[in-house]
Amino acid sequence: MAFAPDGWTEKLYERFRDLQGETLPSGQDATAPALPEPDPEEEPSILHIDMDAFFAAVEQRDNPALRGKALIIGGVVDRLAPGEARVSPRGVVTTCSYEARAFGVRSGMPLAEAWRLCPDGIFLSGSHGKYGSASLEVMDLLRRFSPELEPVSIDEAFLNVSRCHRVQGRSVDIALAIQKSVRDELGLSCSIGIGSNRLLAKMASKMRKPAGIYVLSSEAAPAVLAPMPVQKMHGIGEAATASLNRLGIHTLGELAAYPEEVLVRRFGPHMGHNLKQLSLGVGSRVVKPFGYRREEKSVGQERTFGRDQHSLRAISSELLHLCEKVGGRMRAGGWLGKVVTLRLRSSGFVTSSRQTALPAATDRDRVIFDRAMHLLQNNWHEGESLRLIGVSVSGLVQASRSQWVQGDLLSEVAPERERAVDRAIDRIRGEFGGQAIARCNAMMRYSYRNGHNG
Repeated sequence: MAFAPDGWTEKLYERFRDLQGETLPSGQDATAPALPEPDPEEEPSILHIDMDAFFAAVEQRDNPALRGKALIIGGVVDRLAPGEARVSPRGVVTTCSYEARAFGVRSGMPLAEAWRLCPDGIFLSGSHGKYGSASLEVMDLLRRFSPELEPVSIDEAFLNVSRCHRVQGRSVDIALAIQKSVRDELGLSCSIGIGSNRLLAKMASKMRKPAGIYVLSSEAAPAVLAPMPVQKMHGIGEAATASLNRLGIHTLGELAAYPEEVLVRRFGPHMGHNLKQLSLGVGSRVVKPFGYRREEKSVGQERTFGRDQHSLRAISSELLHLCEKVGGRMRAGGWLGKVVTLRLRSSGFVTSSRQTALPAATDRDRVIFDRAMHLLQNNWHEGESLRLIGVSVSGLVQASRSQWVQGDLLSEVAPERERAVDRAIDRIRGEFGGQAIARCNAMMRYSYRNGHNG
């Protein structure tokens, strides 16, 4: 999944907004509610379309000289002499062509490592505006095949074709037609997974990359998934993998055979049950048609440091700045949030996330920061190097007077005064820019960004 450029989501909604009332391929109106889930007894009809090496493919399409070359998107490498280069120590590979992958280059890898593996590769910073435009073209094309289109990122989407078989043929026929249209009309390539549910479709799209099609039904899923390492399952991250490995669980088959009650005791009721369901390939079959604006699920900000940080003062200063930005975005959207999540990445690229629930929904910078700091102090020790820090607020609800009052009763200090400060900062930043004003503690980040650590 590639990162979407700023404004891509808004452009996508704007693109489909004018289609309201249009007659669609399956006779479903763009503004109608989601259609019923497909019958699980029918053939798999949920498609997951995943563009192949999307950013790199767009560059190769637009510049024939790049075709067949090892292309790495993420940053420019200054070549100084044969075998020598100046590489940004913080840059990472956004994506790369399959020619570069043959050398071991992978998305998320430090640019310096990519250059070591592939010194003759072509390194580009990339053009997010170009990729955003190409993505809109892809989504336009997909929507011709079914109105039940749900983009999930700039380079992937779900499509429910259960209502389209009578006119367009079986799911595999539709997938083949999509691939041909993407290739002939857009000059790009995609892999398509066909599943009985969203989870299986997403897993299937990875099994025949690039430019392949794979069908994974609920009946076949247990046997197909069983030998896979648990970390290959969508939704099982590094921390969960490590915990499962300590229990002697290394494959999805071993996880499927593990007693659910033991998983619940170890991971809690929600995660324990979810892990069991994932191992069995159980997932939702609902694809929400793109005729309405989806509600925000979370608001977050993160920062990769210019160099690794190990000082609590420097890290907490950046964290406060991030919390201010999150709070400002929430107030601008009229949201209150109930859950604060902290995301950390070490210098060794180990990523962890921790979250805590709030006693009442809030959009106040100080409340968000206090909870985030509590998570930081319980999950990081001063002196340990951090590469990235992020904070997000989820469990969003629309602000109302009753929720404000509830927050007031549970607040520790002068909530009205703090809210007045938050609103004043929002107004100044709205008129003069995001850097026009900051709390004193947050301004410390300028010191370490200029080379002073702590």
